Amino acid sequence: MVGAIVNALAVVVGGSIGLLCKKGIPDRIAEAVMQIIGAVVLCMGITGIFKGQNSLVLLLSIVLGTIIGELINIDAGIVRLGHMVEAKTGAGTSGFTPR
Repeated sequence: MVGAIVNALAVVVGGSIGLLCKKGIPDRIAEAVMQIIGAVVLCMGITGIFKGQNSLVLLLSIVLGTIIGELINIDAGIVRLGHMVEAKTGAGTSGFTPR
């Protein structure tokens, strides 16, 4: 339970710092960092599948999560939340959410 709370706080703090620092980071560097983060997450997922004994549970969880997310249109909710955060923080066109 404590780990989940620490994780949530880290995401909020990191996201806030990212919003504040966005203007000072060139687009090409931000894009390169996002590509590297994606590659690392992909590698972690692949190695986790091979190490884990519950690969079928992982696969079913991803499939069910995708289906539920599509049914409730979770992307639209996240975009609305992002716009609300940008409006409250005055970040405007920070690139926090796609337009």
